[in-house]
Amino acid sequence: TRPMPAEVIADRYEVGELLGRGGMAEVHAGTDRRLNRPVAVKRLLPTMAARADIRRRFEAEARAAASLSHPNAVAVFDTGEHEGVPFIVMERLPGETLADRIATGPLDPAEMRRMAIEVLGALGAAHAAGLVHRDVKPSNVLIAADGRVKVADFGIAKSTEMADAADLTTTGQLLGTPAYLAPERLDGAPASPQSDLWALGVILYEALTGRRPFTGETALAAARAAAAGAHRPLAEARPDVDPAFAAAVERAILADPAARFASAEEMAAALGATPGRAHPLDPTAADGLGLGRRGDTLVLEREAAVAPPDAETRRRRRALLWAGLGMLALLGLLLLVRGGDGAKPSSSPSAAPTTAAPKAAPTATVAPTTVTAPGAALAEQLRAEAARLSPSDGTLAPTLADRLRQLASQVEAGNGGPGATALLATTVSWARAGQLSGQAASTVVQLLAQVPGVNTAVLQALAPAATTPPATAGGDRKPDKGRHGRGGD
Repeated sequence: TRPMPAEVIADRYEVGELLGRGGMAEVHAGTDRRLNRPVAVKRLLPTMAARADIRRRFEAEARAAASLSHPNAVAVFDTGEHEGVPFIVMERLPGETLADRIATGPLDPAEMRRMAIEVLGALGAAHAAGLVHRDVKPSNVLIAADGRVKVADFGIAKSTEMADAADLTTTGQLLGTPAYLAPERLDGAPASPQSDLWALGVILYEALTGRRPFTGETALAAARAAAAGAHRPLAEARPDVDPAFAAAVERAILADPAARFASAEEMAAALGATPGRAHPLDPTAADGLGLGRRGDTLVLEREAAVAPPDAETRRRRRALLWAGLGMLALLGLLLLVRGGDGAKPSSSPSAAPTTAAPKAAPTATVAPTTVTAPGAALAEQLRAEAARLSPSDGTLAPTLADRLRQLASQVEAGNGGPGATALLATTVSWARAGQLSGQAASTVVQLLAQVPGVNTAVLQALAPAATTPPATAGGDRKPDKGRHGRGGD
């Protein structure tokens, strides 16, 4: 018997095994005979090719993907039509997807930080070009053999400059994978760079913990959890993750788009770059990231080696840090709350404490020479604050009260540091999202700041977010086997 001859399209591309298939298109492994290189060939299914609206979407996909050139984005080599069926020829990478890695269990935080920054490089370039990806998910993050990450399938990317009336999806079809669609997208709002960043935040949480932050028995239940911001804080689910990293992930998955990062560059800065490694973001947007240049390459400068401080120096530093922490946290929270509660900030520096003072309640203070209250007394203060919280303090105030009671028991047992760190980030995030009143948040932050072992880096990481008043915003599919994104939508 003779083997079947290989299918060749456009007299150039040999079509091989099927890599993935979706509702609209399929992706095959292929070979560019002219250049003798491996490629991936994405073709519309014949039934879809017969529909004019689908053909227009596929052609728009080709233009969008071809317009993006970035080392962390899968390249589009060619487009065309063969026997009435449109096709796209893309870069094909040996390796695996992030979905494959996540399936093996929680991943290393340092590795995920590196991957996230590379993904943000591709997203930042797309956003700068006026494109949003709209389907950021683990199976669209490809990992090459050398470890480099590439974002695939800008296939449903849409120009941020296109009017809704011109959107090819205004017929009511919502594009994207439900588990990674931001809450505002499920409410019908248009895609935005912030919705891409929300999806990446969900991916990072899932990669680090082995489960998604917002879950439910149905897709609708998961969507409601996402809209309410109800999830286990990353700092609690994975205590070994750097607090600044955890805080950045928490900010990315806030329900309010305006409370998230303003750009991919800002999120990358919050995550931090690897010293000595070329930074993947646009050099023109990275001047404030503490980066330097070596020739034409933008890199993060290494700090000079410094001997670790001795025990006495560390003790003095901690005392000074704790002495100022309470006021720093309170001032940041007051700025946050006055925007969130609708109070207009005063131009007078002395007006802030008067306008947004915490509600009448015994509050914890930080003395210059003592850093903690006795465990029993502090636990009693935490329980007292939990008893005072009510639904009038915000939709998540009852949840916060339960968390404070749990923390009080941990403080009495002498191991409240990790729980207080997680709750500190959560309290600020809920206040930023308008789900907790500022007065309640301010009081709770002051109390948490006194818990022995609490990590103050969380407040430092959240400081930029705490100075911007929040604005009011209006069945996942199994990952496919493709190494070049989905076979279709």
